[in-house]
Amino acid sequence: MLLSNKYIRLFFNFVKQSFLLYLYLISCIVTAQNYDTVDSVALQYPKNISDATTLAKRLDVDFSTDLDKVRALYIYLTNTVTYNLNEYQYGAESYSFNYSSKQELEKKIRARELEIISQTLLTKKAICEGYSITFKEVCDLLAIKCVVISGYTRTSFSTIGKLPLEGKHAWNAVYINSTWNLIDTTWGAGYSRDSDHWVQYFDEHYFFTKPKHLLSTHFPEAEKWQLVLKPLTALEFTNQPIYASLYFNKNLELISPTTGVLDPKNKDILSIKIKNLKPDSEIAYTYKKDYYLSTLIPEFKDSMAILKIPLKQQHHTTLNILIDTEMILQYKIK
Repeated sequence: MLLSNKYIRLFFNFVKQSFLLYLYLISCIVTAQNYDTVDSVALQYPKNISDATTLAKRLDVDFSTDLDKVRALYIYLTNTVTYNLNEYQYGAESYSFNYSSKQELEKKIRARELEIISQTLLTKKAICEGYSITFKEVCDLLAIKCVVISGYTRTSFSTIGKLPLEGKHAWNAVYINSTWNLIDTTWGAGYSRDSDHWVQYFDEHYFFTKPKHLLSTHFPEAEKWQLVLKPLTALEFTNQPIYASLYFNKNLELISPTTGVLDPKNKDILSIKIKNLKPDSEIAYTYKKDYYLSTLIPEFKDSMAILKIPLKQQHHTTLNILIDTEMILQYKIK
């Protein structure tokens, strides 16, 4: 029996909607994944694993899915490799290549990568290059599609609204369940308290970070790795406030102001509107030269909190917003 065009269209619409539902469910599964079991196993790995092949083989034996292997790899690197502040400050040993063909150049680049990977796992110290290419190397050995992304990052109020971009960095994307997912093992491993001290601090935020969220701090050189429908320009990237990972870990949503440079003009009060802020959160703010935090009680309207902050004729300074004494947002005041 022949079907009319109407029923054929209905059938294909049903198939299309079912497929989109399937992709949505897969996305939810990845997002809602409980990694407690994977993490507990990976945290028992000996810290003296000194080569990528040994690490890859162990991951392959202990875990059955690509997602679990990638998660365990993230746990292992962020909990064993510390940031090499000395190399960051003074630079690695200089190197140059003499080559007579493209093949010879590729061979020498590969040899250098292998040397960095070896040193990363042997010494358990690295800068972003070591973290990211080691992550990719292990993924390659596991036949998991992975790339190293080069770009720029911003963490300081001094970078708000500033071009050209500074702060070269490298992170990764892995292809899991038909989707590219963003990972930064460097930032997931901790942070520098100052130029001489590195704090090992595991940060969940930088594993499978939502593309829109990572674009608050990371700007890839190749636009395609923004992984968003409407890519940001470099100016739009720098004009954002500074977001701390705690902001995203608490599932907050800034409604306004969404620009990082504020012009108080003749205003006495600055209103900051944030969704999903819990009423029992301790909110405080501080300007750059303040010695103490100033607490405030938000006004709530439905799911939105309104923070009313006295400007006190503040100019040419920084405004920090904190939850439970930890910063979530930073603005530059003209």
